[in-house]
Amino acid sequence: MTASPEDPLEEMRERTAETLADARKEVDRARKTLHDQIIPSSQTIDDVDYEDHSDPQADQAEPRTDHQSGQASDDWLGQAIALAQDNVEAGGWPFGAVIVRDGAVIATGVNEVLADGDPTAHAEMLAIREACRVLKDINLAGAVLYASCEPCPMCLAAIKWAGLTGIVYAADRESSARAGFPDKEIYDLFDQPRDAWPMDIRQQAHDHAEEPLTDWGRKHQDD
Repeated sequence: MTASPEDPLEEMRERTAETLADARKEVDRARKTLHDQIIPSSQTIDDVDYEDHSDPQADQAEPRTDHQSGQASDDWLGQAIALAQDNVEAGGWPFGAVIVRDGAVIATGVNEVLADGDPTAHAEMLAIREACRVLKDINLAGAVLYASCEPCPMCLAAIKWAGLTGIVYAADRESSARAGFPDKEIYDLFDQPRDAWPMDIRQQAHDHAEEPLTDWGRKHQDD
């Protein structure tokens, strides 16, 4: 049975879907605007040379400045914060991330949890995914992730898995908690015994538990 247009619940769902769609468009617009400021529009991401051709005197030089924003183009942390601010203005959550390697931005991300309806769509996670696509590699060694806020445990684990060399963040987990986000609670949870966790988590014996690991190890033992 099809809901009538007068159905309040259906009408609310439609409004929510429209709001999310509009928010996603604004997030994409804001992200593209900042990305174009970081990487000139005449240069595609595939054209960026990631080899280190830096000038030995570069450390003594004045910081490069983006003439559109007035912001130093190598202020990577400032750019992550700007992404987060743009995301807030677009209706998203206040988190942005920039991944840099050899003095070039290779990926950016903003929190798209609301826009995607995906609780894993954190800024750092999306930036890591983009960086891996750009570099066609799951190993991001040599890259540094700049985050507007201290990465949550999920993102921290992803950063470790991706092999990034460093993390630089602005606001910390205490600031995030004051804004209403549970990052600190999750960090604190790891210090608690499993039986104190808010969900049931336990190991269960199974006759075939070790087989996938054993098979993988056998296939890769000579690697």
